[in-house]
Amino acid sequence: MFRAGESCVKIFLESSSLFEVRKSVEYGLIDGVLLASEKREEPCVARDSDIKSIVQSVRGPVFVSVCGSTADEILVNSQQVLSMGPNTVLEIQVSLEGLKACNYLKNKDCSVNVCGITKTSQAVLAAISRAHFVSFNMSKLPASEKISCECLQESMNLLQKYNLKSEVIAYNFDEIAVPERAIEVGVDAVTLPYGKLIGLIET
Repeated sequence: MFRAGESCVKIFLESSSLFEVRKSVEYGLIDGVLLASEKREEPCVARDSDIKSIVQSVRGPVFVSVCGSTADEILVNSQQVLSMGPNTVLEIQVSLEGLKACNYLKNKDCSVNVCGITKTSQAVLAAISRAHFVSFNMSKLPASEKISCECLQESMNLLQKYNLKSEVIAYNFDEIAVPERAIEVGVDAVTLPYGKLIGLIET
């Protein structure tokens, strides 16, 4: 559904605000949207009408969290998410059950983002499970910018070495792990809330 390996870093907006999405699209700043919630593993709290409008407003992927503690629960809950539109991406927390669901969903030609990744081995296993995206939670990586960037770089090198096609996303930045460094390392995409996105431009 979405192409991997594009040369320019992509920027995904983390928001459940229809206003923020429309302004970001108007400015031409974003390539997709993560429908945000207070806790990433929980469903977005946006109204159904807003979610549908967001999906229709964005040409790129719209990431929506899918809850469930077992693969069967994840698969059941994914059906409602997939009905939102053809550019919907199922966002699943990294776990054994999550990877099991990911494998099944890829057989159905569904795009999946495995998120919550904090180490290289998780990224590789998610890629082997044919996740289209693997997302590193930057605030949960070691509290050192150098080590965090090395983890991202090592993961991307291994995916390339073994010809695994997953795109690497970095999200949930803090004072130590900043988006500029992740972009310099060469991740495929970064996910930013509206305020941080505007902050990259305005001084």
